[in-house]
Amino acid sequence: MNYPLYEAKKQITSILKDTLSKLKYTHEIKLEIPPEEMGDFAFPCFQLAPIAKKSPNDIAKEISQKIKKDKWIEKIEVKGSYVNFFINKKILQTETIKLILEKKDKYGFLNKKNKKVIVEHTSANPNGPLHVGRARNPIIGDTIVRILRMAGYNVESQFYLDDMGKQATILAWGYNNKEVTKEINELYNINKFYPGGSKNFAHKSDHQRVGFYQIASNRMKEDEKTLSEINELIKSSENSFGVRGVIGANWSLENAPIELFIEMAPVFRLFPSTSTSHRSVLP
Repeated sequence: MNYPLYEAKKQITSILKDTLSKLKYTHEIKLEIPPEEMGDFAFPCFQLAPIAKKSPNDIAKEISQKIKKDKWIEKIEVKGSYVNFFINKKILQTETIKLILEKKDKYGFLNKKNKKVIVEHTSANPNGPLHVGRARNPIIGDTIVRILRMAGYNVESQFYLDDMGKQATILAWGYNNKEVTKEINELYNINKFYPGGSKNFAHKSDHQRVGFYQIASNRMKEDEKTLSEINELIKSSENSFGVRGVIGANWSLENAPIELFIEMAPVFRLFPSTSTSHRSVLP
């Protein structure tokens, strides 16, 4: 998309190129952004001194006198070794408003760069409690994705489910173990896992699952049988669809609280994993 400001810069560059050619000062043209009160674009003349055999200040004056006026250029000023250009604000405003009305919600997008970018975000720890940080990460990640798309990149947004592997399997084993469940109930001083009630966070299922993971993890270190059972679950999960496959194969609906499925259903629906990559590609 050709924005008016880009057109103005392009035209100034073209005029400078013609001017330097006439003066036989062949050199790459790089415009700089000067302080606001000194114009919109500035051309430094230091690099032309060895070619012109003159001081940069004299070269700047010479260039300013040879430049042809253009609709985009309101005025030109020499500040030391710089040729400063002031853009015609009325034309810039008129052309910008015209383009906004024409492009509407597409205004602000940059030209396609034919480059692919993968942004992986969120990817929360499946064994940790939900908190404001878990809500922050998707917002930041999605913002970066949108900015890159507007900048012209071909962006693929990925969310790593982390629903298989050692950590998630330890949690699945702990949740399905009656002894661990009894220990959790005693730990939080509640009669039922759902819903619970305590002064702190015992009533929150995500905090309770941290306890399942911690207890199961400790038992792995102390008990060979527990370690063997969890290793078998890991092997099963690798041949299934993540730990949800383990849950489906090893948990009965009678033992699994309905609240768990109600809580997790939106996540499974929005972020379905695949048996190959176990990643979800978000829109």
